[in-house]
Amino acid sequence: MRIAYLGSWYWDAKTDENIVSNELLRIFGQVCLPFQKQSGTMYPPESWDILNAAVQKAVQTRVGYELDLEALKGNGDAIWITARSKVVRDTNQEIIGLHGTVQDVTDRKKVESALYESECIYRAIGESIDYGVWICDPNGHNIYASPSFLKMVGITQQQCSDFGWGDTLHTQMTPNVQSRRGRNASGPNATGISSTASVVWMDSGTTCWRVAFQFGTTLEKLRVGPVSNLDINDIVKTEAALQESEERLRFALESF
Repeated sequence: MRIAYLGSWYWDAKTDENIVSNELLRIFGQVCLPFQKQSGTMYPPESWDILNAAVQKAVQTRVGYELDLEALKGNGDAIWITARSKVVRDTNQEIIGLHGTVQDVTDRKKVESALYESECIYRAIGESIDYGVWICDPNGHNIYASPSFLKMVGITQQQCSDFGWGDTLHTQMTPNVQSRRGRNASGPNATGISSTASVVWMDSGTTCWRVAFQFGTTLEKLRVGPVSNLDINDIVKTEAALQESEERLRFALESF
């Protein structure tokens, strides 16, 4: 059990004594105190309150529990454990004790915390810049769309998840975009493919230009393909005005 960082214990209801394994003592790094004295010593008070409520409920309902709790080592360092228990009964189905395990899951909690922090940072970036970001599965079904993307194309998260983003495309661009989506965002071999395309979006009935930069990778069976969409409507209008100005100048020069 040491490899799994798993300790065990047994509480005798008749004697109110705890019998614990050596691995449990190693996990906590201290002598196992009577349960009522574990608050503030083996568990922070708030964690002990949660554990105590679970123990009382287990005795009353005869159903065990499984909890992730913050615990304390003998030197005061905080760790995370998964505590599990089940009720022990005699031949008359009377409760004679509780048997349980304690597993050190501190490393797992650190990984989960790092992943959560990374996701929060990514979402914060996606929701604060002028780029829209969305992620889809291999079938093109939207999993996440940033508020900036939804605002850009004028649809809701639900509409985006229901392939409503296709309704925002100009009719002349839809076949091209659909073919790109089918080639780049689906299929068992869709990995690491990137593409750049200029797309006309219909924003509240008004034609607006967006440039879409797509990149992605496959994680097991889920394809993560963020697409950043930059509003280049003003740039397109400026280019059109410059082109018109150049044509007028060329026409004037050819008239001399």
